[in-house]
Amino acid sequence: MAIGIKDFYAGKDVECSRVSAFSTAYPKHTHEEYIISANIKGVEKVWVDKKNYLVPAGHVTVYNPMAIQSSEFFDVGAEFISLHVNPDSIRRIIRENNIASRDSYPALIQGAFRNDALFKAIQGCYLAAVSPTDHKEESLNLYRKLDLSTLASSVGLSKYHFVRTFRQEVGMAPLQYHMQLRLIEARRMIRAGAKPIDAMVDLGFYDQSHFIKTFRKVMAITPDLYSRTLSKMLS
Repeated sequence: MAIGIKDFYAGKDVECSRVSAFSTAYPKHTHEEYIISANIKGVEKVWVDKKNYLVPAGHVTVYNPMAIQSSEFFDVGAEFISLHVNPDSIRRIIRENNIASRDSYPALIQGAFRNDALFKAIQGCYLAAVSPTDHKEESLNLYRKLDLSTLASSVGLSKYHFVRTFRQEVGMAPLQYHMQLRLIEARRMIRAGAKPIDAMVDLGFYDQSHFIKTFRKVMAITPDLYSRTLSKMLS
């Protein structure tokens, strides 16, 4: 079982990574950015919007910000290029080019599909990165253990009913979703210059190994390597 990043490049509006994986899985998780990926080798099984997709080589996957998603990889393995695109940059482009009258993030069609032009564009973004010469969520407290009883009572539900309803609507349990928000905040803090150990302590992770393991499950990279790579790419 293995998953790892072969290359990772970061800019102001886009992070680009090349990931390989086999006999493993990404558990249900979410990201604050648009995720657009090109599968360049093998097969990935994807879950999003309560639907399952098989993604062969040559296909792309698209996820909107905060979409709940998961992936599974088989013995033959898979390799893909993934772009994490800042939603604010998309909104800025839309506004500056008068593409839409609303000042909001567009909802892209999610899932997996064949689109040769998009596939080549993702590859082009990766090749350009390889050759450079050519908020916190207000409704949930990220810094303390989540109290489900208090949260459920605030919306007039029992804890059991709240957890069941939340899972049906969102796609994962409240505690799992809360963890995703903490990981998003950890990435924000590290991108802003915080040391991974400080982000870990501030966000209430009980020990370093737990923080590293949880961060790596979603990002396929350790917090320390993420921090060092960002420093190198943005210096």
